[in-house]
Amino acid sequence: MRPLRNRGFTLVEMVVVLGLMGIVMGALYQSIVATQRTTSAQFQRIDVQQTTRAAVMYVSNMLRELDAADGDILVSQATSLRFRAMRWTGVLCTVPFEAAGQVQFTVRSQLLFGIRAPDVALDSILLWREGDPSIRTDDLWLYGGLHSSSVGVCPDDGSAGTTLRVVISAGSGGNAAAGAGMTLGAPVRGFQIEEISLYPQGAEYWLGRRTANRGGVWEVVRPLVGPLMNNGLAFSYFDINGAPPALTTQIVSIGVTVRGRSARRVSGRGFLQDSIVTRVTLRNNARF
Repeated sequence: MRPLRNRGFTLVEMVVVLGLMGIVMGALYQSIVATQRTTSAQFQRIDVQQTTRAAVMYVSNMLRELDAADGDILVSQATSLRFRAMRWTGVLCTVPFEAAGQVQFTVRSQLLFGIRAPDVALDSILLWREGDPSIRTDDLWLYGGLHSSSVGVCPDDGSAGTTLRVVISAGSGGNAAAGAGMTLGAPVRGFQIEEISLYPQGAEYWLGRRTANRGGVWEVVRPLVGPLMNNGLAFSYFDINGAPPALTTQIVSIGVTVRGRSARRVSGRGFLQDSIVTRVTLRNNARF
């Protein structure tokens, strides 16, 4: 029987083992770093795509509410657009009448839709005047300012209503313009003046937004979606023939280009970029 002998590792064996372990650990480290870089790049790619899509969705939803022929577009520029941003829509359940220098009417609360209730400090209104129901040439929106809002009742069925008192502008014919040609069920729309633009904030660019109250006082620009490229927002305008319009009221569709940028740099690639180009047809115009 051979005697047991205690043997350790030789120096050569230790060096070989340590060398192999270094190779394995180095490969494992490189794999982890590569995975982290790929994951980080994917997160930045998702972020820039979501940013770009959110900007296009917001702008497109705003534009689809507009009708340039009705004066909804106020200023149209290459990187900014000022317009009437609709906030709510109602339906008349009483015929408007003039009282104490104002036009009073009630809208049916059940059919009052929008992102919020009528706001006296913020909202202007568009009141539909049908005129002669047998012709279309006298139909128009009366423009005015909202001066008061209170709880009301619709007299036809006793349902809840919201009573509004407005002053019709001189450009729409004044309060007297609402004295005839008004019908029950006619729409009323409340809006604010809003401006969206390419807004620089520090070293970045964002989709910026600001609104004005009924008195025309603007709030500060607020960054809404970003970051974008320095050419990250562009508008192009088309008339019924697809050519640049001579007048703002001739705009039929608006091209929108959004170029997004990742919030952080990706190792070895810099900032990631993405872009979306779309075209929005305005309200009351054929899409094709």
